[in-house]
Amino acid sequence: MKIARDNGDRVALLHACEALADLVEAEGDAERSAMLRGQTNRLLAETGYALPGSSAATRERALASTRAAVGDDAAFERALAAGAAMSTDEAIALALPRTAA
Repeated sequence: MKIARDNGDRVALLHACEALADLVEAEGDAERSAMLRGQTNRLLAETGYALPGSSAATRERALASTRAAVGDDAAFERALAAGAAMSTDEAIALALPRTAA
């Protein structure tokens, strides 16, 4: 994520953010995963990047999985919104807490 940020590559940044959301969800932190997915939502909107068909379908399944893992729709939506409101540096700190920005 830091390399993508430093190179100004926001598409690579959104892919890294989404991959890390998958990882933290697998580690059992669904709320953090939802926040990272919210950051991905923001980056998708800001860049206008459209995920290719199979990637878009995979992302929809990942969002559904995260929603189920959070267990409460309102909490999921709050976490998505919180992630979307974060700065890039805040999202990096969330994704990589030991090596933050």
